Amino acid sequence: AFSDPFSVVWLTAFSEVMEAKRASIMLLSVPAGDAEALSAIQDAAVDGIAGLCGDQPAMIRARERGLPTVYCTMRQPVGAEPIGGDYVAIDDYAAAVEVGRHLRRLGHTRVSLLIETAQRGQPVLSEYRPDELAGLVDAYEGVGYFDTFHRVRGVLDGLGDATVTIVVAGTNSRASGQAAGGLVLDRAHPPTAVVAVSDVMALGFMDACRQRGLEPGRDISVTGFDDLPESAAAGLTTIHQPVRDKGRLAAELLLDPERTQRRIILPHELIVRSSTRPVA
Repeated sequence: AFSDPFSVVWLTAFSEVMEAKRASIMLLSVPAGDAEALSAIQDAAVDGIAGLCGDQPAMIRARERGLPTVYCTMRQPVGAEPIGGDYVAIDDYAAAVEVGRHLRRLGHTRVSLLIETAQRGQPVLSEYRPDELAGLVDAYEGVGYFDTFHRVRGVLDGLGDATVTIVVAGTNSRASGQAAGGLVLDRAHPPTAVVAVSDVMALGFMDACRQRGLEPGRDISVTGFDDLPESAAAGLTTIHQPVRDKGRLAAELLLDPERTQRRIILPHELIVRSSTRPVA
């Protein structure tokens, strides 16, 4: 949690509300597939649980205990029946469609998409025809997209008929983005644009570009998702989402069971910076 800039911003806002209300926080690490860690949720002496994704095993176990839960990313489409609990989220699908359309308007038809999974490991690159992509996304949905599932679908829909190479980059980290960058950029025919499902991986990809004497925006377009504090200085085109508001509202929902609005969709915005340009 403390190595991910998104989580740091979210936790800071969450803890500020808790501190103001003199409430305590317990941090529970529950990696995917870790049954022993999952049992900590069953035994934890807490009054509620907040997490990123509502259908992670830890959140399901908490609801089975009857604990209030709040999650901050949508796995079901906005407007569909929630999987349970309260949420504070953005419309990840609609935001990602904007990213795909932005690149398509700039003339990009050969695009790589960097996705995350729950597993660590070397990045894996796979090329798929447009008619194969929907099945591929469905296959990965159950094995570790976490909050990025609708981002993937949205980017693909926004890109339309573009040729897409999907890179399974590993866990959400700058190192994963950098390793994936090496795999993408060292190909005989690299893409003209890259979409990362998080700013963290996009910034790592930009590191790989500069290691090879390439300038993001000039030589290859790069986009991210989240608009972390470092992204503006890096010139990264991205989706801005109110991360602090997510953390603040998640805490308020847990602390105030009488609050009327308990399923909140926050606004997002496509921020265009120097890392994306029209195809030369």
